[in-house]
Amino acid sequence: MQFNPDQIKQMIDPAISPVIRLLDQIARNTKIPNPSDLEDKAAFRVSPNSPMSGRTTVAAAGSAVPLSFGMVNAPVMVKAPYTNTGYIYVGNDGAGDVSSTTGISLLAGDSIVFYNVTNLSFVMIDASVAGEGVAWCVLAL
Repeated sequence: MQFNPDQIKQMIDPAISPVIRLLDQIARNTKIPNPSDLEDKAAFRVSPNSPMSGRTTVAAAGSAVPLSFGMVNAPVMVKAPYTNTGYIYVGNDGAGDVSSTTGISLLAGDSIVFYNVTNLSFVMIDASVAGEGVAWCVLAL
């Protein structure tokens, strides 16, 4: 399957727009907002019982698993370790699943940042090779 540039832009833009905005702010040397200055501070709080980072492995290829469990309300980076040999599929099809046709594909070393994850269990991962997975980190503001 081939994609034209507009289709690729449509798929990539939602994932990288926040990163591009942040880089633009840094490049323009403007002040990056501090969450304590914002009115809705609760939107940036991470639950004290939520994990901040971890590794998630898919035991059986084709059987999606949640990234983890916990409320975070923050950006989350997901990275496929360099030791992976197959694809990792990340996302959520709306029914609590992800696959090669509904998720974003990551190869070894690839990463993606989800701008506002409310609950880690909403991010699903699957793998084309059993026993492979991802490392992830909450980018708490």
